[in-house]
Amino acid sequence: MKFKPKCITGEIGTAFNNRGYLLPCCYCDEKWALEHPIFKKLLKVSKVSDVDCIEDIIFSDEWREFEENLRKEKNLHRICIDHCTDRTEGKDNIKREIYTDPKGKVIGKYIV
Repeated sequence: MKFKPKCITGEIGTAFNNRGYLLPCCYCDEKWALEHPIFKKLLKVSKVSDVDCIEDIIFSDEWREFEENLRKEKNLHRICIDHCTDRTEGKDNIKREIYTDPKGKVIGKYIV
């Protein structure tokens, strides 16, 4: 298993939640995650109505530190590990989705 941050690889984009904050991705928008010091630090500089442009948030020291930690796999939050660990099919999967057509033929699989 390898940690592969989807917000850095481009597999997922940033998220804007209904409370007006920019987040690294939509997976982070969980109450238990946002109450953690890692995300509290990001939230302090992520209120969109408090900045002139989104770049003010993304290029802030807090966001740069968060990105650097992701790249170095240092001080990671559990939600990032859970959603951005590249798993092969097996017992460590968190979620498995199988898509079928109306006749029951498998047309796609998604394993996280």
